[in-house]
Amino acid sequence: MLVPFAAPRPWQFRSVRSAGRVLQLRRFSEVIEHTAYLNMILNAKASFRTPEEKSMGICACSAGNHAQGVAYSAAALDISAKIFMPQTTPNIKVDSVRRFSNAKSEVILVGDNYDAAYAATMECMKAEGRVLVHPFNDPLVIAGQGTIGKEILEQTTKEDVEAVFCCVGGGGLLAGVGAFLKAVKPSIKVIGVEAIDSAAMTESLKAKQRLLRWHQRFGVIEWVNSRMEQRPLGKMIGRAKTPNKCPVKLSEAPSRDFEKVAKVGDETFRLCTAFADEMITVSTDEICAAIKDSFKDTRVVLEPAGALATAGLKRYAMERQDLVQGRTLVAVSSGANMDFDRLRFVSERADTSETHIAVYIPERPGAFIDFYRFIFPRNVTEFTYRISGNPASIFMSFQAKSDDDRAKALNTLRTAGYDVMDLSENELAKTHGRSLIGGRAPTELTAEEGLFSFEFPEKPGALMKFLEQLPSDFNVSLFHYRGHGADVARVLVGLQVPSKSRPRLREYLAYLVSKGYSWKEETQNEVYTRFLLTQAEVNNSRAQQGPKTPPPLTLTGSSVTEPLA
Repeated sequence: MLVPFAAPRPWQFRSVRSAGRVLQLRRFSEVIEHTAYLNMILNAKASFRTPEEKSMGICACSAGNHAQGVAYSAAALDISAKIFMPQTTPNIKVDSVRRFSNAKSEVILVGDNYDAAYAATMECMKAEGRVLVHPFNDPLVIAGQGTIGKEILEQTTKEDVEAVFCCVGGGGLLAGVGAFLKAVKPSIKVIGVEAIDSAAMTESLKAKQRLLRWHQRFGVIEWVNSRMEQRPLGKMIGRAKTPNKCPVKLSEAPSRDFEKVAKVGDETFRLCTAFADEMITVSTDEICAAIKDSFKDTRVVLEPAGALATAGLKRYAMERQDLVQGRTLVAVSSGANMDFDRLRFVSERADTSETHIAVYIPERPGAFIDFYRFIFPRNVTEFTYRISGNPASIFMSFQAKSDDDRAKALNTLRTAGYDVMDLSENELAKTHGRSLIGGRAPTELTAEEGLFSFEFPEKPGALMKFLEQLPSDFNVSLFHYRGHGADVARVLVGLQVPSKSRPRLREYLAYLVSKGYSWKEETQNEVYTRFLLTQAEVNNSRAQQGPKTPPPLTLTGSSVTEPLA
């Protein structure tokens, strides 16, 4: 039974153009004062088994929306709540939780990640006898989220609803909405949407068992294998060679205090297996584009997780243009706690029409306009180069109308004799390279230099700690860091390491891995050799020859491929 604690909220209608067709969509924002989240929490915990249990209060762990729902609900029930959040949680979310809390409740910041905060929550539950309000793996919480499905049907009685899209974290929203819709109107498709690098539910449904995403570094998803269960933690991090080939049940995986662990609950997995029709994964750029679209259409700035469903809806509409014509698609947009500092990154990555390329052009007056004529009338959004001899190597971005138009532009350039390197999917180019392009160091100053990418948890003092750990006998020849308000910091570093110090380098990298850092050697990345090293001397001025690729300083290339001892 779904108890109606809150009145339904109005829907926002939007009409958008996708792939040349007008799609009529409906969207609602998950606002804390209104139905779904209140029903989710209150439906689960309004009835305590004893007065003593109610006097003990509740506890919860969350880094965002769930914490706000618990705080608001505890105030509505006039009970005590202890809400644990990681210390790295953006201030906007912490302040929102405190704003909704009553005098009996407390917000506790503990640990550097969700796992540490959750461990503190469990200790509180055992020590104080509080009732745990799980963010997704509770049947009554899932039932509360099912009220969203009820609202969808009530407000689309005259609509031909094709599909409903739900963002997926632990799977509670997808499970609740799916269970209700399939019980009342099974013809509606229920589709879950995940970020491509956090697709725990997608991979679990494929494998027909719950999987644990151990960690991800540089686009490689790593799974814990049951054969590694008894190995020391330091020997286990980042060892799976390829994604999706080392599945492990959650019960087989050891606990750990590291970064986020992507896992789904047993109850949400059971319900999603029964009721989810499809899963869609979307890229970071698609999520950023969905945030931009939502702002343009509704003036609502969604957080990345809140824009997942919209991003999935757009992907679905593009791939099934003829099938969705005249049909209604519903995206459940949950969460507008956008940290202002993160908007810079979103704005840079929101333009999915942008294509990044590197190309050689002759070093002579008029060469650029000759080259641009092959791009025109497409809009050029970025052009970077530095004089360095003939030919000139440039970095350029332009906007294409479609994938076909993009392919046509690249083919036209190649047919005209230009050696074009497509960097649209090169993460180093988009994150660091575009900011460093144009600066080359003389050959005599780059002897024994290696280029490394590092990733580590973004928190106060993290960058200082990283700098302090650099060995004093390593010369830093390049350094690039830019904060985006994200959970993970990315740093690009050039290190000059003499041959006799290579063992010290390996010890240093192993030490970083033990502290939760990950690394990848970029010495042989084409962006490094093309834009950051001095051009090699050539006899033929018309030859398109770049610098020789320097040898790597490490044997394995990254912490992902470091072999087991």
